[in-house]
Amino acid sequence: MGALLSSESISRDSTPGSPRYCTTYDELLVWHQLARVLQHALPLELVIAILRHAELLVPIPRLSVTSRSHLEVIARTGAVEQRDWFTSPPLTHQDLAHIAAVQLHTQSHDQGWASQRDGGSWTWFDLCLARTGRGGDGLVEVRKRAAGELRWMSHHNPIASRKPDEREGAIFDVEHEIWTHARDGDVILVRVCAQYPGWANIVYAGSLTFWRYFEPSVI
Repeated sequence: MGALLSSESISRDSTPGSPRYCTTYDELLVWHQLARVLQHALPLELVIAILRHAELLVPIPRLSVTSRSHLEVIARTGAVEQRDWFTSPPLTHQDLAHIAAVQLHTQSHDQGWASQRDGGSWTWFDLCLARTGRGGDGLVEVRKRAAGELRWMSHHNPIASRKPDEREGAIFDVEHEIWTHARDGDVILVRVCAQYPGWANIVYAGSLTFWRYFEPSVI
């Protein structure tokens, strides 16, 4: 469970040109020390440009959120059965200008069996752009476009999984379509889905982690 809540298991691809996700204090300290060394010889703007080129990403604790609420979504027909789970805080214009990525982690599994394993997994999670109700009633409404709701798949559960293992969603980085539609005041809603009789999406905990590009503080 610790890995889920601390986001230690996020993909950290070391391939050249890929972002580096900083998940420990010691690693962040090293980058701050490097920035201080560079600032003694270079203008701050150039130091920031160098570090941005390095594509180091650090968490945004104020936006990242965790839910431990247990939820079961069970499909009875061929229609998609879905329930809203939890949301991020409202995103401000300043937040949207600095967010570099968001990723969902879940502790979840499906119904634990499948008659046809080669038929694909029919339990999954979506990230949606939504607005909170104006009346303070806590209701959340997913925003829409001409093609339908503003929602994108994060990940499936493995087929016939019986244990609530950690599932890692796709990284929605700066190139993802979600950010072209995000507006000031939006929240990111996590939606739990299942489809076709017998399929069930059973969740125990989840976390949304937001990331920004590392920028050194002025010394």
